Amino acid sequence: MQEIKRFGAWAVGAVLSFSLQAQLSIGRTNMPKAGDSMRYSTALPTALPSGWSSKVGASQIWDFSTFSQQSQSLVEYKSSLQTPYAFYFFGQIGLKTADSLGAGPIQFQNIYNFYSVSNSAFRAEGIGYSFSGFPLAANYEDEDEIYQFPLEYGDKDTSTFRFVFEVPGNAFRLVQEGVRMNDVAGYGTIKLPGYASTNALLVKSNIIETDTLTTQFGQIPLPRNQVTYKWLTADQRLPVLEISGTPTGPGGFTATQIRYYNPNAAAVALVPSSLTLAYPNPSSGTISLGSMAILHEPEIWSMAGQCLAKWPMGTRQLDLSQWASGLYLLKCGGVQQQICLLGQ
Repeated sequence: MQEIKRFGAWAVGAVLSFSLQAQLSIGRTNMPKAGDSMRYSTALPTALPSGWSSKVGASQIWDFSTFSQQSQSLVEYKSSLQTPYAFYFFGQIGLKTADSLGAGPIQFQNIYNFYSVSNSAFRAEGIGYSFSGFPLAANYEDEDEIYQFPLEYGDKDTSTFRFVFEVPGNAFRLVQEGVRMNDVAGYGTIKLPGYASTNALLVKSNIIETDTLTTQFGQIPLPRNQVTYKWLTADQRLPVLEISGTPTGPGGFTATQIRYYNPNAAAVALVPSSLTLAYPNPSSGTISLGSMAILHEPEIWSMAGQCLAKWPMGTRQLDLSQWASGLYLLKCGGVQQQICLLGQ
């Protein structure tokens, strides 16, 4: 009888353990398809509730329902046949990230990121861009496996990537290579303004990479470390919440961008989906430009419409410590971002 009791206890424990592990499984059918779109709202990093990043593990409740919308962006996936780059990325899906990038003789138009999905992974394959009126492509030499399937609570994976982007004639070359470490760190209920799901997975990604920029002025290695938190659900094929930022010391994190699904938000004038040009924001004086923003000549403007400073293309960090605390505009090409300067 004692053995039967022990077996019964073991069986109940095993069933409960299986139930916990099988709360949600994300696979190929949960990934974006051509025609999928989502209108994201953005929130300020200061709107994050206290202790949100420590909510990992089973049966969590992530309550972000107090977010206040600051702006909107539209993410829309298209078949490669609906883009100028079907020849390079046949059968894949594209996501437009910018109308134009660069300045002077090095300008690119109509930029798309392309992705593929299989039973084993969702991968970044490369970018399509137009240069001097010709549609061109740059592919990953080592594909970036954004998710490896199935994604289930407790899963961890590590993969490498290498991407080479260069202009014909060797006038410009950008190499991005590094490591992506994914951790399915929790599952539970997520609450957002106008939306709630009782079946969500939290995927935390740590991306450590070096961007090596080569121009006529020489070669510049630019190390970059980014952490993203993404909440995936069974009823949406795009993440319902993304929080991106940088690690700060052992276990620390500074959020620089928040975007979330809000189905009840009224449509407003859209901003580009590649919203974050620089981080951290707010800043105490020095900000770093994102890997695509370095293709522009960054400018800092006052809120009164005065250009305060301008830097050459390829600049990675901007020193703003000379200006008083307040709000400023960072402009890179046709995109702008509001910067909150806290001062020293």
